[in-house]
Amino acid sequence: MSRSNQEVMRLVCEEAWSKSQVALVDELYAENFVNLNPTPGIPANREGVKMEIAAYHQAFPDMSVSFGAIVSEGDSVVARYTIHGTNSGELMGMLPTGKSIEVASVSFLKIAKGQVVEEFSLSDMATMFQQLGLAPEMA
Repeated sequence: MSRSNQEVMRLVCEEAWSKSQVALVDELYAENFVNLNPTPGIPANREGVKMEIAAYHQAFPDMSVSFGAIVSEGDSVVARYTIHGTNSGELMGMLPTGKSIEVASVSFLKIAKGQVVEEFSLSDMATMFQQLGLAPEMA
């Protein structure tokens, strides 16, 4: 079954990440996948994607994603989205706060044969840590 690049992006965000369906990673990400902006200490391959999904779902079991926009051209697709969740588990060695987050994010994916081969994603981590009470509010 052939999927559009936008469908791949939706499946990555809504199924693999939001619903913690780690088993989908091998289907959605190519064996030679490279994360161009990996979390420090996490491999830049699809095993690293699985590790990140597991870690964030431990920290935010109710995680969900709402899309602002998805645009594709050629082999590339870009999405602007917001990550929502309540911090009820450990995150990066920090104890849960019980606080909710709404984090603006953007992902750039390169797709080949219906699978992600490259990813560059950014999330507003400063705001997330402020919302969790783990960083000071900006003046």
